[in-house]
Amino acid sequence: MRQFSRLPRTGMAAAVALMAWQMVSQPVQAKDMTDLSLEQLMHLDVIQLSVPGAHFHYQGDWMIGYDYSSSQYGGYLSGTSSVSNNQVLSQYMMANTRMQSEMEDLMLMYGLRDNWTINVMIPYMNMTMDQVMTSASIPGEHIGGLNSNHTAGLGDMYVGVIHPFRYKYPTQWQWEAGLGLPTGNIDQFGLMTGMFGPQKLPYDMQLGSGSFTFQPSLTYLGETDKASWGGQLRGYLPLDQNWDHYIQSNRFSATGWYAPQLSKHFSPSVRVDFVSQGNIRGADNGMDPTTMPDSNPGLYAGRRADIYLGLNFNLNNDGQGHGQWISIEGGWPFYQSLTGPQLKLNNVYSAAFEWTFK
Repeated sequence: MRQFSRLPRTGMAAAVALMAWQMVSQPVQAKDMTDLSLEQLMHLDVIQLSVPGAHFHYQGDWMIGYDYSSSQYGGYLSGTSSVSNNQVLSQYMMANTRMQSEMEDLMLMYGLRDNWTINVMIPYMNMTMDQVMTSASIPGEHIGGLNSNHTAGLGDMYVGVIHPFRYKYPTQWQWEAGLGLPTGNIDQFGLMTGMFGPQKLPYDMQLGSGSFTFQPSLTYLGETDKASWGGQLRGYLPLDQNWDHYIQSNRFSATGWYAPQLSKHFSPSVRVDFVSQGNIRGADNGMDPTTMPDSNPGLYAGRRADIYLGLNFNLNNDGQGHGQWISIEGGWPFYQSLTGPQLKLNNVYSAAFEWTFK
């Protein structure tokens, strides 16, 4: 009321009456999105949990999360053409009939500054592989003898830093530089055939890479009160040869998503993901490359495109990026071209929970 203090009493009363009339006669306008702070804009209600590093946190904010994913593999491809188990067994002693790879990830994030976030991921791996064997590997057995192997344990941990560097409503850019640590064991053994004792399991059944890996990413985020969207480019680049004399595959991925916000607490999402991977360089002398395709380091390259459908829930959000989020997602490949014979991906299912607090 300071601006009215110099008015005569009658003028002051008239001004107050005019203000009251305007408030009654004119509808209240919704707050324009351009009036929101950067923090409010980028933490409206629903975030994309299925993409690592696709958000950041402000100074003093903590995030703890849990992510579970299960990938199912079955059937062989060479290029885009199917290869039968009998064709594989004409060249190798064993063929895989099914592989399931599960990962449980403990996620920790902390905002050092408003534009610097520390990101830590601690994975636990659980993998099962079923095989069919030729009669040559089990004397007296017909083709179709069965075998199964299982590995479980700590995978390669990850430490990264996220830095948002460009903002112009309604979009944001950020980069992440991360380092994978060789904490996963790469000397897992199993019963590969019926006529021999335990042997070194193939590369894709080992728990880690055995190498430090550089994992950079560039992420684009967009968000309004109606929807969120974004994209990310990510690399996985082993930096050194491991103690078993090989270097895991280089891998590059590109993903993009769109999530309309149907309510304050719910948003469906659609995401498309593209992955390109090279072959393993070098070879583990403890693996026999004639046993099965997975033991051949030259059969890991390929390209794949997947589509993912998700459901995202905001359980409790204070408007400042603090609260709990749940996301579930299912993915299916619509294109695969593999250096083969190589197992193809059939589907991926995941669920994630995050809790952010001050």
